[in-house]
This record gives sequence, structure tokens and C-alpha cells, in this order.
Amino acid sequence: MATQNGHTSVHVSDTQTWERNKKYTVYKVVVVAAGKTWFIFRRYNEFHKLYEVLKKKFPGADLKLPGKKLFGNNFDPEFIRQRREGLHDFIQKIINNQQILQQ
Repeated sequence: MATQNGHTSVHVSDTQTWERNKKYTVYKVVVVAAGKTWFIFRRYNEFHKLYEVLKKKFPGADLKLPGKKLFGNNFDPEFIRQRREGLHDFIQKIINNQQILQQ
């Protein structure tokens, strides 16, 4: 499922629900590069901030972020699964965009 870019692969592999003052979902990003593996946990809003920065800096880039759920249950397993897949696709677009990678 991970897209390879040279010797680097990045994918959003899993989700977890955490609770610190309030309940929220984090997305597990797995980065494999130079024979090492890193696991990074990020909330949706951190992906959204990255999206905003990249759209401003690279307005022609074909980047799409899954939307926010304004009403309903943000902890619905199907919603979380679809969002995880959308975030994975977003990351793949970034690591396969030569213009972004060269910056």
C-alpha cells in the first residue's frame, strides 16, 4: 500500500482514539527511509495545516484532503477508515510531486 519514492515509503497505516481532556483520533504515519522506520502520530488538523501551507506555496499541485465531518459521529469506524484512506492518498500525492520534493 505504500508508494515508494527512491528508498523512501510513507503510508498512513492505522488509527487510534486517544483521550486527553477530550476524545480524538490520531493517524499513524509510517515512514521507511534508509533502512530505518519511524512511526508518527498526527491529528487530522495537523494534516489540514500542512495542506494549507502546501496549497499556498504550490497552488498548481493536485492535492486533495478528505473533508471535515461537521455533524454526526467523528468516531464512526467507517468515517475514520475513509478519512485514513484519504489522508494516505494525500501523503502519496505529496511524496510523488517532484516540485514539492525539490523544495
